[in-house]
This record gives sequence, C-alpha cells and structure tokens, in this order.
Amino acid sequence: MEDAQLKRAKRLLERLGLPQRGPRAVDCSDWTGLPVDADAPARRREAAPISAAVSALAGKFGIQAADGRAEAAAGEAMLAAWRQAAGDLADRLVPERYAGGILYVRGGGSAELFELRRTRLRAIEAAARRLAPFAGLRQIRLRAG
Repeated sequence: MEDAQLKRAKRLLERLGLPQRGPRAVDCSDWTGLPVDADAPARRREAAPISAAVSALAGKFGIQAADGRAEAAAGEAMLAAWRQAAGDLADRLVPERYAGGILYVRGGGSAELFELRRTRLRAIEAAARRLAPFAGLRQIRLRAG
C-alpha cells in the first residue's frame, strides 16, 4: 500500500474505534507460557507393526488366521460356478461378494438390470443354487456399474 492509502486506513480505524494492531503475543522465551507435554518422550511406547497388533487381538478372541491359498481357491470355485450359472451374462455381470446367502453382482446399466430382473434373474438363481458354492443362496442382488 502507498503511504496515502495507509494513512487513510489508519484514520478510518481510529474513527471506528478499532485497534490498529492485534493483541500482543505472550513472551514464551522462558517456557512458562507453553503447555506441558502430556505425552513426554520418556513415556512413549515403541512403534509396533499393525500385523502384530492384529495377531494379538486374534489370539485374544480365539480367531484363527485364514489361509490365503484356501481363500483364493474358494474364490476361483465361486467364479467358475458363477460363469456356469450366468452363462452368456457372466462377461457383463461380475460378482462382488457373497455374504449371508446373498450374492452381490455388479454390472450393466439400470435399464439392462431392470430387464434382467424381469426376465432371467429367477432362472440364474435356480441354476446357481444347484452348484456347490452357492448351495445356501437366498438371493442375487444386482447393482448398476
């Protein structure tokens, strides 16, 4: 700002009764104005990997760790069964998860899914129930994607 503008601004502040400067900062050179460190470095714990914490919690509650290979094989079996049950629609509809007897499937637009629900969904559900991975299938839920 130029000097003239600065002088006008100062006069306006004085007329309005506003302070020209903010409050003074507290002098903290002797450390008295600073808050006390509640978590002092002497009391802090060492960092631990998350996997150690998870395995400790699993042991506490008696949960066994899942074998990744067995889970992958089960997933492959479900995908193969889905391809067999869905037939030509298996390329457009992708299963996301299977929980509580409900198979969540994503794919297609809302108009296409509306037609599928009206015409072919009951037949796909019946075909899937005859296959081993989906023996307890209650419902297939379609989501636009």
